[in-house]
Amino acid sequence: MRHDLKHLEPPIETIAELRELYRAAESRAARMRLLSQTGQDLARADVTTIADALDRSGERLAFFVGARAAHISLDADGPGIAIPGPGARSEPVGRLVIDTLPSFDSIPDPEDRDAVRLHLELMGATIDRIARERERARLLAALREREQRLAVLVGRMF
Repeated sequence: MRHDLKHLEPPIETIAELRELYRAAESRAARMRLLSQTGQDLARADVTTIADALDRSGERLAFFVGARAAHISLDADGPGIAIPGPGARSEPVGRLVIDTLPSFDSIPDPEDRDAVRLHLELMGATIDRIARERERARLLAALREREQRLAVLVGRMF
């Protein structure tokens, strides 16, 4: 029965081809590990831990592209690679600066570029989520203060 399936398998002729397939599989595993670890780390981030989570995420990405360090700025303008926010418009919510990576297009491997793009999108979604949580907390605090003032005014009236 195995004999009938041989025509479906692509022939592997040399050890070099096997090594190349192994390297490709290792590269894909590294990309998946990068995205998985970053996704877990960023999903756990909250208002108090976002800076550390972003730093770790930037450092992982720097190591992935062969650099030693990265700097993340929440300024949408300036040097570095844009960190896109969520949504169709994907406006930048920050910048990632890696010395050895002047632009997104300087990553030679298309699969690596896709992994970096996904990594940046995870970072952008987290930055946006935390910004919304901060805004919600600010609005709730303003509402509580307004309710307290209203309670004091109603108390004075009666």
